[in-house]
Amino acid sequence: MLKRTDGMCLKYLAIALLLFGVFAMTYSKAHYIHGATKIIETFNVDSEGGSFTVENTNTPIDGLTIEVPTGSLRKQVIISVGYNEGQLKVRSGKGSGVVLVLEVSNNVSSFEKPFKITAHFDPSIKPKSIIGYVIDEKGSLRPLDTISKLKEQGVVVFYTFRPLMFTWIYIQ
Repeated sequence: MLKRTDGMCLKYLAIALLLFGVFAMTYSKAHYIHGATKIIETFNVDSEGGSFTVENTNTPIDGLTIEVPTGSLRKQVIISVGYNEGQLKVRSGKGSGVVLVLEVSNNVSSFEKPFKITAHFDPSIKPKSIIGYVIDEKGSLRPLDTISKLKEQGVVVFYTFRPLMFTWIYIQ
């Protein structure tokens, strides 16, 4: 007959709690179902960088500004900005309603210096906080550095060292 020891019981309890934790984290995560990507503007950029704003397009990305610092890129590229029409599923908070897309040509997968991305939202939302998320090809979300949140003016600023698809969630 097998005899259980306190150590054995603790081991099984630890394994059960670990499995429960993994299940709970997986179950509670936000998820994105990809839709069609619509590229709205393209900009030619070289190592000198520049600042580009999407204006008067009647799209969810109007007002988006991308600042490319001098020395961020080693070669000339085309930066494409747009949005994805997929569906964001969140367990808490409220999705921004827009998923922004930043693509860069010539197989550029990282930048020497971070691009600054300034996006606008309706200030009447009055969130307590805003959390940015990178969305990967599987629809998983990872936190994105949110540097500045001028909530009263409806402005949020992100920095990125690579092309990405991203969104933000309002915490009420």
